[in-house]
Amino acid sequence: ELQYLPDGVTSEELKLKSPEMENYAYLVSGFFESTGVLVSRQIISLDVVDDLIGGVILVTWKKLELWIQEWRSDKNPQAGEWFEWLKNKIETRSNLSQKISVQAKSLDTEKD
Repeated sequence: ELQYLPDGVTSEELKLKSPEMENYAYLVSGFFESTGVLVSRQIISLDVVDDLIGGVILVTWKKLELWIQEWRSDKNPQAGEWFEWLKNKIETRSNLSQKISVQAKSLDTEKD
């Protein structure tokens, strides 16, 4: 159900959507938090995580970023830090891939 939320949802909006929605947000962010730790310790590669769920991580971060910021300011200053770290790593890779793809297309066009 989280995928149907608007980007930048707040804690109040989650609670209004349904009573269990904030629990879903905790579960999903906890999963991505754990995944970030596994990647940072090189237990699982960033390549594998990006291939399997990279897009989901980016979309979910957009939806939950404000909620995580509220969580940080209200309860836990470190909340979601590994989730955010992982999102940043995947964004960086994605941006590099796009640049390489554009450059490769440009080279192909020049050959013609």
